[in-house]
Amino acid sequence: MRTDNFKKDLDLALKCFEGKKYVDAIVLYNKIQEAGGNIPYTMLAWCYEELADYKNAFKYYLIAAEEGNVVAQYRLGGYYYNGKGCVQDCLEAEKWYKKAAEQGDMVAQNEYGCFLSQVERKEEAVECFKKSAEQGYDEAQYNLGSSYYWGDGIEQDYSAAFLWYKKAAEQDHEDAIFSLGTCYDNGEGVKQDHNEAVKLYKKAAEEWFNEHAAYNLAICYEEGLGVEQDFEQAVYWYSQVADDLPEAAYNLAICYEEGRGVEKDYTEAVKWYKKAAEQGDEDAKQALEDMKNAINNNNV
Repeated sequence: MRTDNFKKDLDLALKCFEGKKYVDAIVLYNKIQEAGGNIPYTMLAWCYEELADYKNAFKYYLIAAEEGNVVAQYRLGGYYYNGKGCVQDCLEAEKWYKKAAEQGDMVAQNEYGCFLSQVERKEEAVECFKKSAEQGYDEAQYNLGSSYYWGDGIEQDYSAAFLWYKKAAEQDHEDAIFSLGTCYDNGEGVKQDHNEAVKLYKKAAEEWFNEHAAYNLAICYEEGLGVEQDFEQAVYWYSQVADDLPEAAYNLAICYEEGRGVEKDYTEAVKWYKKAAEQGDEDAKQALEDMKNAINNNNV
């Protein structure tokens, strides 16, 4: 096969990959490889990964990693750490995460930091997050902000947390936008500003449907914090996340029980108290018991 034919098939394989036609891309990459052409092993591995064929994905990530491909190296680290397509091996995982990070790649540095955090080497993790964050990687900026916020591997510092959350939020990082909102809401690292908190909660809830942002937004509407009190809006946002957050289900149940922002409906109230209780909410369990007693006493 001539070089120009290799290029034609490589270009076609890339188009298949971008179009999520992973089987077709694999066929083309294997065709090139069998004819003696060079292929991007990382891309081939990624195709297998998308098809949940982790053994082949591991096989080709390993080849690419040994050739020095930084993406393959940190993804291989993840495979070894999780035992994905291979026998779990934390030493091999660190070896490949570290090799990738040492190339100065900001994503690799963050990935290595996440690995170090997971194995409880928090201080080393923070150093990796810093290196990546200083290069402008939003995920690392968020992780560094969270390290400062919780005092995880470094002395707690709300001002530093706010700074790094803000940098990540400016790049439209969903979790950073929510976290920045909580900083404004609670006055942590910045002067308390409920108006700004509401703006950020709205952005995270509306653009990414961030569940915790939606819940906090509901509270703001219910209590009139940073926005005009509006029980109907509170009910709306609680209902958006009540299936997943027990605290939202509990608050929604109260709204139905008391007719706050919605007509009183004890059947709906019981439904949502049960939902919250099934997820371990103790207040919901008590509320169900109280409602049961009230019904037995004909008070409802």
